[in-house]
Amino acid sequence: MAPNRVVALAAPLIAPLAGAFAAWLSRSFPGLEVPEDAVEEVFLGVAALVFGLAFQFNHNRYKWDELLERQSVEAAPATDPLIDAAHDASADVDEFPVADEFEDEDLDFEADEDFEELLDDEEPEPATPAQV
Repeated sequence: MAPNRVVALAAPLIAPLAGAFAAWLSRSFPGLEVPEDAVEEVFLGVAALVFGLAFQFNHNRYKWDELLERQSVEAAPATDPLIDAAHDASADVDEFPVADEFEDEDLDFEADEDFEELLDDEEPEPATPAQV
């Protein structure tokens, strides 16, 4: 059984017992001088303290379980069909094969000479605000 369930089931039993023990201890322990009308306050204070600690434990345990669940969900692989389609084996086949190497005849270095005259010109004039 999960620890948070044990605490949730045991807290209603343990809190009154702890309060009763504290009330008995306040009356019976030598050296403690607690007035008789304050024994009930001791009982209720200790019982409330035990319930508060049980609530705090269950709250923190819930946050811990939520964190673990969130981490396991984030670590799980995606099951989105659009994402899974990207890893599909049929999608790996190239529809348009690309040549691995270029032939020297495919490269036309003479075409670059047409652009050299544009590079040799002076710098262009800056744009005026009307042109922008």
